[in-house]
Amino acid sequence: MKRNVIAVVLAVVVAVVFAGCLVPQGKEANSPLKNLRRRAAFEYDCPASQIRITNLDDENKQYGVSACGKKAVFIWHCRGQNGFRGDDCKWVEN
Repeated sequence: MKRNVIAVVLAVVVAVVFAGCLVPQGKEANSPLKNLRRRAAFEYDCPASQIRITNLDDENKQYGVSACGKKAVFIWHCRGQNGFRGDDCKWVEN
């Protein structure tokens, strides 16, 4: 039981640290998640401050977006091998 609690706490700490790496401080204006927020605000005709973004997978590639009574799933799709910060990547509505 105690071992399971330690494993869960460790997993949460690792997830928080990893999530912090995805959106670097000071570079948020050009981050993929900031771009997703702008796109959703445009598509939903809703203020960016009302956009809620939820990570839906362990690879940080699927995000649920909801605002102004609408919701959708967006996938971070890359053509190359660079992953989340790849040069040839874009958000695709699923």
